[in-house]
Order: sequence, then C-alpha cells, then structure tokens
Amino acid sequence: MSEKDEKIRAEVFTVAQKLFQKYGFSKTTMEDIAKAMGRGKSTLYYYYKSKEEIFDEVIIREAKEIQHKTREAVEAVPSAEEKIAAYIQTSYNSARERILFYRVMKEDLFNMDADFIFQTKTFRKVVFDQLNAQELEYIKGIIQYGIDRKEFTSETLKIIDTTAYIIISTIRSIAFSIAMDLTNEVESPDHVEDKLDVLIHLLIKGLK
Repeated sequence: MSEKDEKIRAEVFTVAQKLFQKYGFSKTTMEDIAKAMGRGKSTLYYYYKSKEEIFDEVIIREAKEIQHKTREAVEAVPSAEEKIAAYIQTSYNSARERILFYRVMKEDLFNMDADFIFQTKTFRKVVFDQLNAQELEYIKGIIQYGIDRKEFTSETLKIIDTTAYIIISTIRSIAFSIAMDLTNEVESPDHVEDKLDVLIHLLIKGLK
C-alpha cells in the first residue's frame, strides 16, 4: 500500500471513528464520512466497499489500541502481581475511555441485523479471534513469569489456560456491562476501582 493510500485510510479511520462515536453506526452514512473528509463518495468507495467494512476497521483499530496501551502498562512494572493488576486496570480504563462509543452503539447492537454482528466468516471475526489468542498467550506469559520468580505456585501451571481465560472473560464482562448499561449511569471510578481491587486480590491469592 502506498504512502498516499495509508494516509487516506488513516483519515477515513479518524473521521469515521468520530462519527460513529457521535451518531452510532446506523445513523452514519458513507456520504456523511465522505463529506466530513471533504472528499467525494467515489474516493471512499475506492478504498472500502461499504460502511460495514469501515466499521470493521474502526473497532479493530480500537481493540489494537487497547492492546498496545495494556502492554505498555504491564511492561512498566516489575513483578508478576503488579503486571496482572496493570493488565486488568488498564484494560478496564481503556474501555471506559471509549464509553461514549460503546453507549451510542448500544442502540445499534439491539437493532442491527444479527447476521452482521455475529456471522462467523467476517474479517472482524477472524481478526478478533487472532487478538483473543494473542491475549490468552500474553496473560499465560505473565503467569509463567510469576511462577519462574516463585511469586506464584507451580501448581498454577495445571490451570494456566483456565486462569488466562477467566481474566479475559471477566474484563470483557465488565466492559460489556458498561456498554449495555440500560440506566445510562456509569459507576463512579472509585466504586469500580474497589471492585477491580477485589478481583485482583482474589486472582493473586488463588495464584499464590
């Protein structure tokens, strides 16, 4: 891909991300995106076949940004215990930063065609499967690091896959609860922080 193509695709991402955050998926059109870019729709269709394809790229880039930010936080602390805490807290905080996006998309999730969201052969599904596998291996690496440093019991090796799965599933459950909050009231950071502290304490205690 040429430098020009990369620049235009990055521009599409930035503009579409803002429009999806502000108006949601269903109320944003290809014409809206092209107009906000100051370009014609023909240019947009040269790079993307549909709004769905642009949406795929937006949410995948969002996911990769969260992944990158989480990695930075984990690598910044020395102990395995701190790394697990950093992973959980940063993953949650990154999701919280995108709360407006998740909230606006809530209505879309209830109204979108189920085939669009859940079909198994989409680019989105393939990429998220890859990201999920990467995250599982990354968490397992943190746990192995803790075992090597004798922070965690070697018995943890017997349940390392299950433990990594539980950590990821718990974080996603919290994020989903935020996104689907029907009262539109988000818990205060202090209240959520208390819950995260309990979760981290229970996980660490179980690994030792």
